[in-house]
Amino acid sequence: MSTFMYFWSWLFSPAMALVLFASLSASSLVKGRVRDALTVGLAGAATLGVVELMKKAFDRARPHADPSLWATDQSFPSGHAAASACFAVLVTWFYTHPHHRAKVGIVMAVFALLVGGSRLYFGVHYMSDVLVGYIVGSVVALAAVHVDRRTKMR
Repeated sequence: MSTFMYFWSWLFSPAMALVLFASLSASSLVKGRVRDALTVGLAGAATLGVVELMKKAFDRARPHADPSLWATDQSFPSGHAAASACFAVLVTWFYTHPHHRAKVGIVMAVFALLVGGSRLYFGVHYMSDVLVGYIVGSVVALAAVHVDRRTKMR
């Protein structure tokens, strides 16, 4: 079980989250979708930025700080959970045909739940850290989707 959970925790570690968001943006650029690439890149960066600002503002200690689990800074909110939620929303919206969004959204939500669950499993976050991380990532991604939709209508 530890290897399985370690994988999910590693997948949205800060460096990997940047790689994943950059990969999404790059895939849009390759397809000539510059606007989507910028929206996705900015949403990913904004999510990580908001998390860092909140961590500094709340300065909540972790229940357990094991540096091998990317847990050396403040606890609240969970950056892993925020990044995974943001990624899930962005993949579902920008990279999925509308007819398949519900199914892909469910799969992506399960992935995000596994990431947050791994942080709880290893004891490096409180439940509230993970839940607020999901909220932050989802709100930023949904704001990006909203802005994208509004500006495409004009």
